[in-house]
Amino acid sequence: MINILIIINTLFLAFLILYLFVYKKYKKTNDNLLSRYDNVYDGKKKASPYYISINNLNDFDSDVVLFGHNKRLLSENFGSDKGVKVETFINSSYLQLLNQSNSEPFSCEYIRIHSNELDLSTVIELESSNANGQSCLIPIKLKDYFSPMQFQSNIIDVNTPIIIDGNTEIRFKLKKKTNITLTLFPSERVNLSRVLKGNSIGVSYAKYTDSIHPILLSFSKNKESIKNKIKNKLNVLFVKIKTLLKKNKIKSTVV
Repeated sequence: MINILIIINTLFLAFLILYLFVYKKYKKTNDNLLSRYDNVYDGKKKASPYYISINNLNDFDSDVVLFGHNKRLLSENFGSDKGVKVETFINSSYLQLLNQSNSEPFSCEYIRIHSNELDLSTVIELESSNANGQSCLIPIKLKDYFSPMQFQSNIIDVNTPIIIDGNTEIRFKLKKKTNITLTLFPSERVNLSRVLKGNSIGVSYAKYTDSIHPILLSFSKNKESIKNKIKNKLNVLFVKIKTLLKKNKIKSTVV
């Protein structure tokens, strides 16, 4: 009986040590992944998003036009109705963003839309046209991207690949006295100055997939891997306990 207690206590201590070791390893991996999220992933930098805030100060629904540098640069209010205020964040201006979209076009596969009064019936029109009169129009219906399972009803994540350049513009109707913010996460961007350093003009960023950054997907996979390792270790430990108890029972019977 005493031998059994010694064996159980020894195995319990071994299990405790194993648990603490795996937990520390898991926590260290978790911290490393979260620190990497703020810098790079898989050799690619995290995209610095473009923030665009649109405020309709009018007492009526108004038209909003974003980008379309070659067509809208000299237009009044850059194509939007009077009373529509378009701003950017982080020490920049919409005029700078508009000009940069022409000299440094970018592709975007993930857009977050936030509004104090989100209208799911809104249809965002993405139109690309050129000087010879050719054009292509793509409608984006917000209701197609809203999930009834999401907790926040004033935010929509639109996973639609688009390219913004001097010939491309975004249009939609904004309700009166409404503010809406678009956050665009570039996946690729053209930067001509890179040629001066012998690099290609294209810059690739870590991409977003299904509204989740790859770092979080990697963290999830790593977490599952650690869980499986713990499960396998415990299974081996329980088999050893069962075997030792069985051997001890046989010895006791013989005695």
